[in-house]
Amino acid sequence: MPKDMKNTGSSSTSNEYKNEATENFHRLCQLFVTICGELLREVIRLRINDLRLKLDEYEKVLKHICNASQRKILYPNSEDKQTDLKDMDVSLLYILLRNICGIPAPKNGWGDKQEKSDLSIGACIDRIRVKRSVLFAHAYIGTIDTDSFEHNWDYLKKNIVEIATECNSVETYEEKVDELYDCTLNSSETKTCLEIIIKMEEEMKMDLEIKKEIRHRLL
Repeated sequence: MPKDMKNTGSSSTSNEYKNEATENFHRLCQLFVTICGELLREVIRLRINDLRLKLDEYEKVLKHICNASQRKILYPNSEDKQTDLKDMDVSLLYILLRNICGIPAPKNGWGDKQEKSDLSIGACIDRIRVKRSVLFAHAYIGTIDTDSFEHNWDYLKKNIVEIATECNSVETYEEKVDELYDCTLNSSETKTCLEIIIKMEEEMKMDLEIKKEIRHRLL
């Protein structure tokens, strides 16, 4: 699972892409995994003073809605192992933000269809979650055309900036997003982000299969 990634790219790193669509996809992956992940962790830290205490308080709820790998991160078997936000991907961070951080639900409730006029932190967080499907849809192809890239980049940046107001760090995150947009991608960082995206997709597919099996048994 991801650790905080402070260096999303480096202008001194040589990493030429023969295909612009591949570079687009890799850059979008890094935006989602690194900057979005870092921001969501910051919101959780701002709203929860004692993460362990809060997780224990909501243990029954979280164990019900999380998959096996997520439960292992939140509730490790070993008493020596500490639960750390740095070990959590965006999918798990979203679960915590929605369920234990006291964030009001968006106007339309938590879900896929948020009103454009709703700039609440809940709506913006939900939009980032929804954009996860864009990356999942391209994960094994590994490309995204320039028009789609620009649209998704601007869309994510807008919601990142809105969420950053919660942390009084708008300028910081605007700079992070702009720097990642212009920098030469770090090949090692890119590989890590791709692995995280693919892992999240596989876990989501597995969850869907388990839910289908449970429904089938109940029929």
